[in-house]
Amino acid sequence: MHWILILIFLLQLPFLLAFDKLSFDKSSLDKPPLNKKNKTRIASLALVTDEILVDLKLPKDQYEMILLSHFSQKKSYSNIHVKNVPLFYGEPEEIAKAKPDIVLYASFNRPSIKNYIKNQKFKAVELKSFQSIEDIKKNTLMISDAVGYQRGANKLVKDMNIKPCKEASRKSILSYSENLVFSGKKSLLNDLLSQVGFQYAPADIVLGPYGKITEEKIISMKPHYLLVDDLQKIKDSGSWHYVLKNKPKIIRVPRKILSSVNHYAFRLTQLICQQIKTTQKRMK
Repeated sequence: MHWILILIFLLQLPFLLAFDKLSFDKSSLDKPPLNKKNKTRIASLALVTDEILVDLKLPKDQYEMILLSHFSQKKSYSNIHVKNVPLFYGEPEEIAKAKPDIVLYASFNRPSIKNYIKNQKFKAVELKSFQSIEDIKKNTLMISDAVGYQRGANKLVKDMNIKPCKEASRKSILSYSENLVFSGKKSLLNDLLSQVGFQYAPADIVLGPYGKITEEKIISMKPHYLLVDDLQKIKDSGSWHYVLKNKPKIIRVPRKILSSVNHYAFRLTQLICQQIKTTQKRMK
């Protein structure tokens, strides 16, 4: 009788070992082995895509940033600080050498670069529209969908909430422009400021995304608030000198925030409302 039980056990042993191995393999699925060759290689060719890509906080064991635009290293323009990533200076050879799996770029990249990307048939995402809050949300989701990492985008989009600022109360606001070219009615800047509760002065004159306004009209605007990154520039400018004579309340905002066309643009409304509140408290 005992030899029969022993025989049954020996016959079942291979199946027991196979089941044990299967159980081990299944438990290891949550911790895939690191393999650098399997990482998704991503090239970003514009600052707007650099900032989105970096702030998605992609898992380093799955993704590798192999190119960022050289603007990402310019502190006056860039909101990110990344080291040890090769920089893109605008030459097709740089893209070819990097051998990306995915290329991220914007409509304002040079035509020769855009043609090269299309001709090489890279998997690519081109951001084309930057005129509204909804555009910025869509751009963020487009990039996250392309790289296959939704978690980071969900957080960025969630933080793109606009809270009305009671201090705004439909007061007029203007941003300094050295060449007198301003964002217009169909612009991200107007969308942001109007959502907070301001009346963006150029929106009544420039009906498109942007346009030039004459010095006479600038002087006649008499804004309640003036957004600037460098007050000295205004003092040294003839037409803006007359704007300052009307004593608008100055709100200082870094150029990299004023010029942003991604999630960093939302910091603009926060900075404005914080400065207004601080100023009002001091006056009490």
